[in-house]
This record gives sequence, structure tokens and C-alpha cells, in this order.
Amino acid sequence: MSIDTLAPQTPVLQRIQDHWPTEALPAYADTWKPERVPLARRTTFVLWVLVAVGIGSSIGLAGILGEQGGYTGTVCSVATFGGHPLVTLLLAAVGSAALLVAAFFTRGLTSSSSNGRLLISSAAGLTLVGVTGILVVFVATMALFLATMLVLVCVFALAAEHS
Repeated sequence: MSIDTLAPQTPVLQRIQDHWPTEALPAYADTWKPERVPLARRTTFVLWVLVAVGIGSSIGLAGILGEQGGYTGTVCSVATFGGHPLVTLLLAAVGSAALLVAAFFTRGLTSSSSNGRLLISSAAGLTLVGVTGILVVFVATMALFLATMLVLVCVFALAAEHS
């Protein structure tokens, strides 16, 4: 069998074009248009709360890092991912700073293009990872506080009923 008797092969590009839907690329390109899309008010509010929590956490973590041995104990270990306050500080600070930069480009986190949404979601993710341990400690503390208040109310209600 010689080379001349083999069936002619179509070029690779022609084979791809034969199987590629002609509408796929323009439809994909339409999703990346630089048009601004307004963000929901709740989303904007949550993002600004996240900025405030991230900045507050960064300030608190900077204070903890300034003290010698200030981050020992179970609570600080949980809040700083096992006693790593520098990593937690970097995640919260970089995420908060990126959200502030995103706020500049997205009209105060109210509207954005696809690139702005990518920046916002990345920055929010970094900030959330940085403050997760702190939020866990805060939620556990609030739950303990509420449980204590509930017990006190029940005790005082029983005492008032029996007197």
C-alpha cells in the first residue's frame, strides 16, 4: 500500500470548523461585554459589611501581633487558624484592600462589568477566608451569651413565681 492510495486527510482546522457550532464563539464573547450591570442592594450592603469586618479584624490582628505572646489560648488559636495570626492578617488585609480597590472601580460596589465582578468575588473570598476563624469565635461567643441570658431569665422567672 503506497502513500498515494490512502484517503486524503482534511486539514485539522477544517475538521474543527466542521464540528464547531458557528454560534458558540459569538455567544461566549457576548458574556464578556464591558457593560455595567447593577449589583443588588443586599449584595452591596453585604460587601461593605465584609469590608468593615475585614478592616476591623486586620486592626485587631495587628494589635495581637504587636503583643509578645498575645495570641495564646484556645480562642486565639481558633480565630487565627491554629495560631497563625500573620497568615490570617494577610488574608483579611489583602482581601479588604482589594475590596476597597474594587469599590473605586465599581462605583462603590453598586455596578460592575464582568471584570469587576471577578475582582469583587476574588477579594470577597480572600476576606472571608481571613475572617472565618474570627467569625466562628464571635458566633460561638454570642451563642454562649444568649444561652446564659436564657438561663438567667428562666432562673429569675422561677424565683419570681415561687416568691
